[in-house]
Amino acid sequence: MLGRLLQSKLARAAALAAAIVAGGYFAAPQAARAQADVLSAILLQFETLITNVGASLGSNIGTLATNSGRTPNLPGYPPGATALQGSSADVAAGSAVATLTSAASKTAYLCHFRCTGTGATTAVGADITVAGPTTSEIYIMGVVSGATAINAPVDVSYAPCLPASAVNTNITVTMASLGTGNLHAACAAEGYLTATAP
Repeated sequence: MLGRLLQSKLARAAALAAAIVAGGYFAAPQAARAQADVLSAILLQFETLITNVGASLGSNIGTLATNSGRTPNLPGYPPGATALQGSSADVAAGSAVATLTSAASKTAYLCHFRCTGTGATTAVGADITVAGPTTSEIYIMGVVSGATAINAPVDVSYAPCLPASAVNTNITVTMASLGTGNLHAACAAEGYLTATAP
């Protein structure tokens, strides 16, 4: 909108100035010469304004690029927060651990985790423990019989996101071994890091 308005006014001013000059600037009466001078000044002001607007837009784009590593202000994510992700390896008959790693003077928050896996020779259950927050939480992964069968995933979201008990404290999601004969088990966690104390 601003660009079209500036272009329109600039074009009109240029046309008027060109018409006056074409008619003979120095041969024209003094009032006409004064009008041409005013129009020339207006043209110069518009050119300066356009240059400044372009520079400002370029500066803002540069700022956006600088901040592109930060998490946008999405639900559950405060402005300026840094996204965190942690994922275990794909383990067989062993513990799968996803870690959200904190940092000095920062607080880690857990927003979501998901644990998956295949079955085992004997159908049992396996604990999934969330540690790092003030109160640890335990969930159960139901394990089906058969090493190639697929367990129902355990998928948990927190709203609001769950903070660590203190600054510079990691949050871990640990799924115990799914049992003898298990071939695949994994956990993944997502959250954010912020300078705000829990």
